[in-house]
Amino acid sequence: MLQIIASLKGTFRSSLRSWIEIIIKTQIEEPLTLVKKDIQVFGTCKKLTIDDFTIYDGIGGVLYMLIYFFVKSSPKSTDSPLPSEDAMSRRRDSQCSSTMSDSNFVDTALPNAEDLSFIPIASMEYLSEKIEKCVHLIELIMEKQSLSLDNGDISGVGGMMGLFSLLSIAYDILGKTEKAKITLHNIAIHFPKLCFINRRANKPISNEWLYGRIGYLYTVLFLQRYFKDSKVLPDNYLEVMQFDKVVDIIKQDGDKGNKYMWEWHEKEYLGAVHGFCGIAKLLLDLTDIKNDESSFKKIKETVDWLVSEQFSDGNFPSSVGSKSSRLLQFCHGVTGVMPILLDMYKITKDEKYLDSAKKAGACMWKFGLLKKGLGLCHGIFGNLYPFILMYQTTGDDECLMRAIRFAQYGCENQSKLVSVPDHPFSLFEGISGSCIVLDGLIELMCNYELGVKEDYFHFPCFDYKIFKQ
Repeated sequence: MLQIIASLKGTFRSSLRSWIEIIIKTQIEEPLTLVKKDIQVFGTCKKLTIDDFTIYDGIGGVLYMLIYFFVKSSPKSTDSPLPSEDAMSRRRDSQCSSTMSDSNFVDTALPNAEDLSFIPIASMEYLSEKIEKCVHLIELIMEKQSLSLDNGDISGVGGMMGLFSLLSIAYDILGKTEKAKITLHNIAIHFPKLCFINRRANKPISNEWLYGRIGYLYTVLFLQRYFKDSKVLPDNYLEVMQFDKVVDIIKQDGDKGNKYMWEWHEKEYLGAVHGFCGIAKLLLDLTDIKNDESSFKKIKETVDWLVSEQFSDGNFPSSVGSKSSRLLQFCHGVTGVMPILLDMYKITKDEKYLDSAKKAGACMWKFGLLKKGLGLCHGIFGNLYPFILMYQTTGDDECLMRAIRFAQYGCENQSKLVSVPDHPFSLFEGISGSCIVLDGLIELMCNYELGVKEDYFHFPCFDYKIFKQ
């Protein structure tokens, strides 16, 4: 294992650096030049849709990636104790990055003593500059747009709330506190009320992660975590955002008596993006539902039923009644089911959940190298996520090795895989999300070399480990 890690760290860091550079060039710098030129010549710029701005597959996802690396590079992002002198020496010897001559990127082979608890890929000054350019691009485009925010998509992932939330964080990073406060105020005025409307734009307000209420709740707490040490948010922030009331309506909508199940487009999906596993996983993470005996029992009953529906190959149906094992990705199948299985194992200590997860992991190892690109939702870097979760839960080196092998395949075949999805540089279809996952994997590899048990690994919009607390 140590030999493989040593041989691949440089390759992974090189891919990561090149991906960040091409994302910034093609999604920020070149579009910014074109937009400025169009506005100067024509007084306007190309009209865009809401999808072009979202975190999921729009410019919002690029901003998310930049904020991730900025927050991770800040010493304030971690409360972890410093390693021992022996660990510091071993980290220097391990050379946890390939040499990077460009001063914008950090060579972490010889880190500062105070910064040893994380491994930054780029300097904070560089990242701040790119965040500022990204914000400027978004502001220029939005000034020339007429966008309807009242379209039924209330999640911070696939709706506009996510972009505005990231803008508030970006303004804070750039020292524009008043702009951050104004943006947060506008979010509080507009978005909470949408959670209680049954229909908008001829479609229902859903409860799922990508467009619905659970994605809204995630974004609310994302902002709270980021601004927790500042006076930017009011003390009654969760009340203003009607957090508890939204939790209640989610539970009401999914209540089937002895278990929970939610519909999306008149279908009972089971995966992380549109179905039960994503909603239930985040309810467990975001709320005190574990201490609500009735609600927790309904989640447990549904997970127990889901385990009983697991296919012989280890995969799961994409929706209630489906007999197809064709889909194996974050949105449908094993990838999105694994988090709730391992959560239930950690909470109950019942081995049946771990056994189901192991069976699912074997399925992922056999069938999980997708042809759909490198993305998180339905790509290779999303499909290495279950292996990381299993490694963190069990400490089994084989699980980390499988994640490394998936990443290796993605990096070695990137020339033919990067351009496959419709949005090749986005957070969930493209390589912006792959950058975050690969960065987390590199850190796990370095920590493995040092013998450090560190459970940090951030999967975008699905946990809060970006804040490392």
